[in-house]
Amino acid sequence: MLEGQKAERGWPRDGVNLEHFRYQNQNRLKKPEQFRGVFNTGKRSIDSLFTVLVKQNNLGYSRLGLVVSKKKLSLAVQRNSLKRLVRESFRNSTIITKGYDIVVLPQKTVNINHKSALKNSLDSHWEKFT
Repeated sequence: MLEGQKAERGWPRDGVNLEHFRYQNQNRLKKPEQFRGVFNTGKRSIDSLFTVLVKQNNLGYSRLGLVVSKKKLSLAVQRNSLKRLVRESFRNSTIITKGYDIVVLPQKTVNINHKSALKNSLDSHWEKFT
């Protein structure tokens, strides 16, 4: 970069296009109809930490929706931390290119302090559907 030029939000940094690594807008479930479709006809994968619902979407890329209630995690800091961890796991998995709509719900027993157990659980869910 030449002197006097500003980097646009840090992209690209050191010659690497980081746009590929972002959790993009197209990879999110946003509308209630999208969530409803997954809840009504999606396949379920359940373990002690998460319930994951998956439905094929024929888009060529996967979309993620998160449902984290105050009843499961009472503190906003915990809810946000869990959502960041799930998005990061989704973004780094190969399921993002498969064409699924995915909804992730934490179980009552989820403990945000055991991040490695949470990551392992999510990885095993992703592997079930790839």
